[in-house]
Amino acid sequence: MQFDLFPEVDELVEVSADAPASSASPRFVCWTKMQAEAGQDLSDIFRRKEYERKAGNGVFFWGIGSSMDFSRLRSSDRVDLVFSTMLSAPKSEDKNPESVLVWRKYVNPVGQEVELPPHVLLLSRATTKLGPKKRHYALVCYSDRELRLGDDGNFDPTIYRNAGPNGGKVGFSQVTSLLEKTSEASTPSRYRVNFRAELRRPFVVKLCDPVLLEPEDRRRVDDHRAGETATWLRFATQIRAGSSSVLNEPAARL
Repeated sequence: MQFDLFPEVDELVEVSADAPASSASPRFVCWTKMQAEAGQDLSDIFRRKEYERKAGNGVFFWGIGSSMDFSRLRSSDRVDLVFSTMLSAPKSEDKNPESVLVWRKYVNPVGQEVELPPHVLLLSRATTKLGPKKRHYALVCYSDRELRLGDDGNFDPTIYRNAGPNGGKVGFSQVTSLLEKTSEASTPSRYRVNFRAELRRPFVVKLCDPVLLEPEDRRRVDDHRAGETATWLRFATQIRAGSSSVLNEPAARL
């Protein structure tokens, strides 16, 4: 069963998923380092995101812990997205969290809370060192090929600078960064390109209206293997419906 982009995605993504990408090498790269999250390892996360990508006509959302500034980009700029596995082992609180949230809405540019597209299923751990998790974000991604962990070669962060006003070096502790290429002289790096995709406008959204995921639903997410579009849409809707234990704190505005 084929779907055009959902109305929710049409509002969110300014460029159609069917629009051809520019052949020119992009000036900017969004680099995100990934590891286990919300109790799932990377293979399980990629399987879930592939179901999402197929149901979303190539569009999928990737959760990140902090916002990003894309204000330097012009309307014509294209942003490649590079996924690299972290060099360190996953944190215990990510691999085996006590509780997990499923996020159900995002804040649109005029400050309204809007339902996420029905094919999107975004999870995170429910607590941080400072207490309950109140902020989470998602990259708006597109790929016309299957999401699968692989090895597309070396990624050398030293040939980039942060795309912010100061243009500083890429820090080891940075997890997700918008980078601008400054050199072609790549050197060997321990980081690998494990998957490539493309960012689509508005590039990043602030999430809101999370609900605690019951242990049984967590097991259902881990065990889900039916990748047909209609089956995934029903499943994602059920999981996002959650339990009665909704966290009703109002979302902070962008």
